[in-house]
Amino acid sequence: MDKKTALYYIDKWANYYLRILGEADDLELLEHALYTVLQPKDGAWASVFDVRLAHLSDAALQNAVNEIKALHCHVWWNQDSDRVNAVVFPEGRREPTPEDDEVFAVMTAAELPAYPVAAIPVKRAETLADCQTFHSLCFDKTLTAENLYRLAQKDALCCYIGYANEIPVSAAALLKNGEVYSLELASTPQALRGNGFALAVCQAAIRDAFREGAEVVTIRAGGGPAADDASKALGKKLGFQYI
Repeated sequence: MDKKTALYYIDKWANYYLRILGEADDLELLEHALYTVLQPKDGAWASVFDVRLAHLSDAALQNAVNEIKALHCHVWWNQDSDRVNAVVFPEGRREPTPEDDEVFAVMTAAELPAYPVAAIPVKRAETLADCQTFHSLCFDKTLTAENLYRLAQKDALCCYIGYANEIPVSAAALLKNGEVYSLELASTPQALRGNGFALAVCQAAIRDAFREGAEVVTIRAGGGPAADDASKALGKKLGFQYI
C-alpha cells in the first residue's frame, strides 16, 4: 500500500476514534460547520477533528485555518489534501517516522501473517458482565463498561478477553468503521506481561477483522516516550510496519 493511501485510512481511523470517545459519560461532541470538537462536559480541554476544509475558496480556507488555530487545542488535521496542508503548515508538514512517540500502521488482508494457534483461550465479550471484565483489564478507563457494552450492541466495537487457567489476563478491542477496523486498548496487567497474552488476544482480533470483511486494520502505538516502547514492539510482532 502506498503511503498516501495508508494516511487516508489513518485519518479515517482518527476521526472515527475521536467521535466514538464522545460516547463517554463525561465527554461531549460539539458540531461546527467545518469541524467537530470533543471535550469534557466541564470544558477543561478540547480536541478538534473531522476538519472539512478542502472545498473552501482560498480566502475562506485561510480564515477557517486561522479560526481553528486560535482555539489553541489539539487538532487532528487530515493528511490527504496538499492544498489544505499548504495553508495549515506553510513551513511544510513534517513526515511521520517510525521513531515518533506515537506511530501508526495499516495492514491489508494480503499482508496478514500466518498466526499460530492461540496459546490461550480468547473470548469475545457478549454481555455487560463480559464488558466489565474487559474494563477491569483495560488501561484506558475513558469509556465505562456500560459505554463499551452499548457500542458492542451497535456493532461499533468488539471486545476480546484472553484467559489463562480460567482467569482473565489480557484484553484488546476492534473498533469498526465500515471497511476500516482498528485494533484498540490492548492491555495486560503489569505483573502478567511477558507471557504472550496480549499477542494471542490481538492476533485473534485481527483474524476476526479480516474474516468479517475488513479491507484494512489500523493500529496506533505509543502515545508517549520510552514507556510505550512495549506497545510498539507488540505491533511489530503482529506484522505491522509503522509509517
